[in-house]
Amino acid sequence: MAVVTGGAGGIGNAVARRLLEGGSSVVIIDSNQAALDKALAAFSAFEDRVHARCVDVRDPTAVQQCADDVEASIGPVDALATCAGVTRSGPAEAMSFANWKLVLDVNLDGTFLCCQAFGKGMLARGRGAIVTISSTAGLGGASGRANYSASKHAVIGLTKTLGIEWGRRGVRVNVVAPGPVNTEMLDRVPERVRFGTYVARTPLARLAGPEEIAETVRYLLSPAASYVNAAVIPVDGGYSSGFATSQSGADFGV
Repeated sequence: MAVVTGGAGGIGNAVARRLLEGGSSVVIIDSNQAALDKALAAFSAFEDRVHARCVDVRDPTAVQQCADDVEASIGPVDALATCAGVTRSGPAEAMSFANWKLVLDVNLDGTFLCCQAFGKGMLARGRGAIVTISSTAGLGGASGRANYSASKHAVIGLTKTLGIEWGRRGVRVNVVAPGPVNTEMLDRVPERVRFGTYVARTPLARLAGPEEIAETVRYLLSPAASYVNAAVIPVDGGYSSGFATSQSGADFGV
């Protein structure tokens, strides 16, 4: 059985759908009950294999109680995708501590707490796979996103460490670093940035669909990735590969 945090929308929702389509039972976790209800309605075709829990991933007690409840009432968890994340952009010198802390609390603390709580059962059984979600903002800097970039760099460090600690005990831990993805989170980014910067610097010349990120997550959670551990997998259309890229790689006479 798989658990997907942030599963009511965006990448998390796409991951949940991919896993359900592949025959897995899935528990989707989100802090928004209305969004969870909507997601369950959309997954009605899988109603015998989809479950939901409304949990704030920043709350260590709530996360551990959720893990205990899922293991006791639904069954052992052998796959986890930590997709819950938020962003609050702004210039570093004007960024409120509340916005700094919110992003670190959800993106980093939430990832750690869920890996810890659900990882305990995997370690006890000697098997499991975890995929965390970073970002291309975790591979470099991102103007206006000091909090987000810091959180996503930290998720990579956390994931590598967990992969090192837990790999020999049967639990693989990997991290996916998406580039710009066409989700509600990206809708908050001005169009001039989405297309004038993101698409213009992406060799594939388009934004990713959340289902494309989900497919890589599904692979990493599957036995097909049995020797992939503590790895960082960019899924960004080449966005992070070229510091001089613009016009989707059409510069310099190409």
